[in-house]
Amino acid sequence: DVFEGLDPISVAKIYIQCGNDGEWEAEFLCHSKEGLVITKDDWKNQHEIDLQVAVLESRASLADWAFSLIDDGEVIIDGDEATIIFHSVPFIENEVEVEKEEGKEGEPEYEYVMVEPTQEEIEETYNEFHLIKNDKGIWEVRYRPHAIS
Repeated sequence: DVFEGLDPISVAKIYIQCGNDGEWEAEFLCHSKEGLVITKDDWKNQHEIDLQVAVLESRASLADWAFSLIDDGEVIIDGDEATIIFHSVPFIENEVEVEKEEGKEGEPEYEYVMVEPTQEEIEETYNEFHLIKNDKGIWEVRYRPHAIS
């Protein structure tokens, strides 16, 4: 009932923030029970496994990239289902030639650097975030809500 009156984007942002903060139980509880094929204990176990291979800071960095433009997303509501369609900032790497040390011969040396994406490159990416309205009229996160293209 905490989400009563919230729009789909607000619910999505709370869910994302719970994941960033490592609040696995709150993240789990944001889900609609419709279509949920995982138990609370399974969710906790997966969270613990995730933390063994990645720290919360890297999860937050990924979320900052993937969801940074969600506020500008378009919400499409079809009955009791909502889809937020939004762009993300794509990772773009360019290979650039690095100046050689004096006296070195042979093949050119290169390194990869991140470059600022153009507006066109941002617009070529889109993401979807899916929610379901429960029987009380409250938006909840659909199990496996993201689709990134």
